[in-house]
Amino acid sequence: MNFQARAWSNSCHNFRQGQLKVDVAQLREDVGSMKEDVTGIKKWIESADRIYATKEDLHKQTWRIYGAMASLTAAVFFIARYVH
Repeated sequence: MNFQARAWSNSCHNFRQGQLKVDVAQLREDVGSMKEDVTGIKKWIESADRIYATKEDLHKQTWRIYGAMASLTAAVFFIARYVH
């Protein structure tokens, strides 16, 4: 291999190493931003667990509504029947 070919090979090698360092630095930044994004998603999921109703909560609410409707119906019937 002559001197020029060796010099060109070394410059390509140095360019690749430099580019590799740039790529690694970019990946580190990307991983850092991804960690922040994952942290935000975890916080959102934790808050969503407290916001959304479970099946049990909806079941309790349904029976409260049924009870309220029955009480209202009984009150209207009583007023219509016994209050003149």
